[in-house]
Amino acid sequence: MNYPNSQPALPGDIINTYGIPLTLKNLVSHPNDYFFKVMLYRAQRREFKHTKRRSSLMATHSRCFIDDDRGALSVTRPRAEYDPLYRVKSLLSPDSGPVTVWRYEYADQWSAEDIVALTACADGLVDTEYDEGQLVDDALKTLFPWIPKHSRIFDGGKENVVCSVGARLCLNAAVESSWEHGTNLPYAIGTENAIATTSPARFENSPRMKLVYECRN
Repeated sequence: MNYPNSQPALPGDIINTYGIPLTLKNLVSHPNDYFFKVMLYRAQRREFKHTKRRSSLMATHSRCFIDDDRGALSVTRPRAEYDPLYRVKSLLSPDSGPVTVWRYEYADQWSAEDIVALTACADGLVDTEYDEGQLVDDALKTLFPWIPKHSRIFDGGKENVVCSVGARLCLNAAVESSWEHGTNLPYAIGTENAIATTSPARFENSPRMKLVYECRN
């Protein structure tokens, strides 16, 4: 698959989408989605309070592209699944709303074994239940900053079942595979797999992730 700017897609590319616009109309018609985006934006602003790019804090969902056969891993409600290629291409269309694609800066150095590891990780996440508890905890910590950052209230400890965490695990699988084959690549965005430190905005604010495609219509 190629992106609309003719760049070829690579395994491990992170596709960020941005949810509904924060308008009064959407507050009335889609209150749950509106509330979710506001809470996620506030959490990401807290995590990246020094960024000067407000647009880099607005993403609401991260997918990890795997290959043309599988499409992109999407850890979503109620269970993680693969978005097939036709759906990925639809997301990338200028008519579908804002979308960006981010690539690990050393992705071109991954070996075939590293890509196998990334793919195996994604395959293992498919059908995993989405953890609503992590999102509830993060919303509460955003509303009440005095709650300790790493405390768990509704999060049952299933740390690999929200969208950005799933994408991060796939990248880490490829990186850790590289260590076994002598490449010793660094992590893309670290190792902690809690949502509090692995929001969609982290891919956009990591120096090891590079913008490949952007449509912010």
